[in-house]
Amino acid sequence: MRLLFVKPKHIGDILLLTPTLAATRAAHPDAEIWVIVREGTEGILAGCPAIDHLITAPAPEIKTGRGQTG
Repeated sequence: MRLLFVKPKHIGDILLLTPTLAATRAAHPDAEIWVIVREGTEGILAGCPAIDHLITAPAPEIKTGRGQTG
């Protein structure tokens, strides 16, 4: 079984994901667990024993609507 968790938003969301990952690992010890987080937040989950693969995604560009041309 492969499981993918995607949390591309705030640091707090990623921190709250840790108990979910631990519970998932306990319920499915043979599962392959992948997690995708926003670049710059991966340090929160670094070394988490419940994760097999930790991937980072770039933060989305913020468009303010001011001074944009194109």
